[in-house]
Parts: sequence; structure tokens; C-alpha cells
Amino acid sequence: MTQRAYQRRVNQKLAFARWHLEWARQWPTPAQQQLALLESAVLHAVAAYRCFLSELATDEHLLPGASETYPDAAALAAAYCDYSPAAVRECANLEAQAGWLSKLLHWAEAVARPHDEVPALESRDLISSSSRTARAPDCDGLDYCLVELEQLVDRLRGDMLEY
Repeated sequence: MTQRAYQRRVNQKLAFARWHLEWARQWPTPAQQQLALLESAVLHAVAAYRCFLSELATDEHLLPGASETYPDAAALAAAYCDYSPAAVRECANLEAQAGWLSKLLHWAEAVARPHDEVPALESRDLISSSSRTARAPDCDGLDYCLVELEQLVDRLRGDMLEY
């Protein structure tokens, strides 16, 4: 894929995540339907992030097909050997820190696991721990993660345009 194709895909996935989050907030749906919307929003947000990593790799014209080969920013940074772009290093640092991005990625992993394997998180701002239905991401916590992701993408894209 080209860098432009990745940009479109990132934008599309961010929009899908935003729509699913808003639908979960606005519609008076049963808990299971709200859970499905919130999990979908999480998965779309993580897909947007992974496409953005591929966008970063194709911007540097060094790592074609990065989305298939490098699942996270740390692996992508390591692939560059001596030279790792600042944007990739920043993403790797955000993944490693206990912050919004690591919580979002952790929740996506939890969504993909069978119900019996889902551990309770130490932080209660994304997941509560009583039952499967109650483990849905908190709308406000997920909204915060989406805002941060959108700002990260916008800022790093702006930085790429400068060079």
C-alpha cells in the first residue's frame, strides 16, 4: 500500500471508532449491544493506530509492508537499526508507558480473548471488573483515548510534512 492509502485507512478507522463510541453513548441499547459497540470502537481505534505505524514506515520509504511484519512500534523501531524516526520512537515510548495508548492496546487484547481469560485491569477507567457486560470500556475513558490518538496522528503527520 502507498502512504496515501494508509492515510485514508487511518482516517476511516478513526471515524468508525468515533461513530461506534457515539452510538454506544446515544442509543438506549441493552448492555450487550452497548458492549458490542464499545468493543468495536476499541478495535477500530487499534486498527487505526496500526495503520498509522505502517504510514510512518512508508513515509520513510524503508519498510514496505510494515503492517504485516511489525505489529507494534517497538518492533518497527528495532527494524530501523541505527536510524529510527522520532515519530516511531515516540509511539514506542507511548506503548511502553502506562498511559492511554497502552490501555487501549491492552483492552484490544482483552477483547480478542475468550471471556474466561480476560483479566481485570488495575485501572478502572477503561474496564470495570464485575461481569462480561460490565467490562465494557468506559465511554469517557475511551473518548479520551480516541482524542489522544487523533491528536497524535495529526501532530506526527504535521511533523512529517515539515521534513
